[in-house]
Amino acid sequence: LRDQGQTDWLDVATKDCPELRTAIQDAVSGTDLMAGMFNEPAPNSSVGLVLGGRFRLGKRIGAGAMGMVHLAEDLKLIRPVAVKILRGGLMDKTQSMRRFLREAEAMASVQHSSVVTIHDQGQTAEDEPYIVMEYVEGAALNVIVEEAAFRQSEGLPTDTDWLLREFGIRARGEKSLVRVVVTWIADLAAGLTVVHNAGVLHRDIKPSN
Repeated sequence: LRDQGQTDWLDVATKDCPELRTAIQDAVSGTDLMAGMFNEPAPNSSVGLVLGGRFRLGKRIGAGAMGMVHLAEDLKLIRPVAVKILRGGLMDKTQSMRRFLREAEAMASVQHSSVVTIHDQGQTAEDEPYIVMEYVEGAALNVIVEEAAFRQSEGLPTDTDWLLREFGIRARGEKSLVRVVVTWIADLAAGLTVVHNAGVLHRDIKPSN
């Protein structure tokens, strides 16, 4: 809940065991994470802001331990982009900013069909660094996995036609879902290899990311 940016995560987590609230809050505060969670702006508080005189922020489409991601409009080239803004308060500010910008510079040199392209970087009026990336439309892998599991449990067809129908994903002519998944994993591995060779270790690979 916390990593998804839910500001009332502590209330939700301790709803059935309120006696643990203080202990959990103390533990999280001890790792210096609490400030970043409670100081995080509301999901839509940044909508409409223009960064670098060019990128107008839209709705927030993701949040994690290192930052939040907004769908944005590139006012110069008239295209959608994704803007990731470093979330303050999670670690030493200087250290986190240095790491964030170093990774942006490394990723900017990567050109691969399985890796989003870095377009720009800068800092907000509050000195928060941000990265402007290629925006890729589509469902997260965990959503597709859940749908596939549901279809299997309900005895529904599990060929690849539903990928196009439900998610707009073309199966490259394959009818076998297993074969499609194997190509996805191969593409993912190839992209990660290029990223790692550029000096960036992802450290957070999971179906939702």
